[in-house]
Amino acid sequence: MKTTLMIYILMGFLFLVPLIGFNIRKIWVKKTPDPIRFNLSRFIVILLLCALIVAFLIVAYQQTMKNRPEIAAEKLAIEHGDVLMGQQDWEDFKAFVKENGTENVAAVLDEMEPLQSVDGLTSISLQISKWCTPKYWKEDENFEQVEILSDENPVYMMYMMQIGGEDVYYAFRMVETEDGWKYDWFGEANEGQRKKIEMPSRKNGKWYTLEP
Repeated sequence: MKTTLMIYILMGFLFLVPLIGFNIRKIWVKKTPDPIRFNLSRFIVILLLCALIVAFLIVAYQQTMKNRPEIAAEKLAIEHGDVLMGQQDWEDFKAFVKENGTENVAAVLDEMEPLQSVDGLTSISLQISKWCTPKYWKEDENFEQVEILSDENPVYMMYMMQIGGEDVYYAFRMVETEDGWKYDWFGEANEGQRKKIEMPSRKNGKWYTLEP
């Protein structure tokens, strides 16, 4: 999520700095022998263009945050990590998932054994899997079989956390709706899911570090 934010901030600089730099001198007009005059109309136009660019980038960023399953996966892992490090409790985690999930995941969470904090845990390293589309989980007994809405909907994903020298895997299913990706199931990954859902390379794959 931080990377996505930084990309949009960089895009803002790339759009705004040249626009302002090119026009700032033209806002102040000097025609000898008249004194320097402030060009109000040009200033208003530049201000409006800057406002439109900022508004466009904000909307685009919000849509990206809502419509990318990788970002939804990262949010879930961060919330989970906060529980393990004692930054929030199980009820807070459930509230987050239910707010961003379907009725199905709400029922699953209500039946789950609550996640507990880990004493002395100050940081967590984790990796997030690639998408597992219906092509790969369809008719696989290791996955709950649900309605297939498209070739890439729903998707199963997984993240691996290193906790006290032990690797822990959690899988989840997401459904794409008109309001973005929603969590539809969550739980500890079984052996079949761990084999089927592709994780990045431990050596070359991207790692995330969660800290209080």
